[in-house]
Amino acid sequence: MVVKQRDTVGLDVTKKKKIAGNQEKSIRDEEILSVCENIVCPNQSICLNQGLSVFHIMGSYCSRTCTFCSGINSQPIPLDPDEPVNVANAVKRLRSRHVVLTSFSRDDLPNGGVDHIASAINAVHAINPGTSVEVIMHKCPTNKKAIKTILDSSPEIITHNVMTVPRISPQLFDNTDYACSIDFLETVRTMKSDVVVKSGLLLGLGENNYEVIRVMSDLYDAGCNCLTIGQHLPRSKKQIQPSRYVAPWEFFEYGHLSMQMGYSSVRSGPFTCSSFDALNMYREIAE
Repeated sequence: MVVKQRDTVGLDVTKKKKIAGNQEKSIRDEEILSVCENIVCPNQSICLNQGLSVFHIMGSYCSRTCTFCSGINSQPIPLDPDEPVNVANAVKRLRSRHVVLTSFSRDDLPNGGVDHIASAINAVHAINPGTSVEVIMHKCPTNKKAIKTILDSSPEIITHNVMTVPRISPQLFDNTDYACSIDFLETVRTMKSDVVVKSGLLLGLGENNYEVIRVMSDLYDAGCNCLTIGQHLPRSKKQIQPSRYVAPWEFFEYGHLSMQMGYSSVRSGPFTCSSFDALNMYREIAE
């Protein structure tokens, strides 16, 4: 069942922007962090009007020092026990049909904070029956008990983005291992065969064509049935800069090839991010 939301198809651009603006205001009123607003995403009005919302949970502290992201890593802060319900209430106010939950890496917390993540998923489902939930696991749990905690909360989609090819990953990410990522995705697929498994790549970081295809193949073999491919677009000079801007035709080719491999849903383009068009990607598999 899908929660019905007012249809914005056919409205003029001015009215659509007004609706999106009201939705964004309701996010701020809940005192929770909307990824869409925080990164000034160019797709946010499109996603909000489609019934998709993306929330950052577990605070602004990041326990890692990746050159890719340059996230905040000052001091650990306690988790807000009210956050799961606050997020769920924001989802209800937005009338979102699909919710993406993401967070920084929290190595300071037991199992990276999986209990809190699971609580947020449960709260969204309890307060918003019929709304699907996608959780992006940046830090992949290394033990099956932690993975089971997440899976028992019944998210519709588990996402873990490898982001780049194995050769480049150690240069960009702190304490991240490609083999561990593949193993995590395989474990998720083995433990719960009906969950949608998703991953993503960002291009323009120095990878070559062979490496990209190899990663696409590894992810598919690990059980991924959803894939996003986009361009690395840094939000500040502190982040690593792209080695090149990938041509649109290359994204088209990667998208076509991944579908030939057997992926059920793929988005490939310069402005594609992990959560872009996530509702429609889920529908392509679920319906």
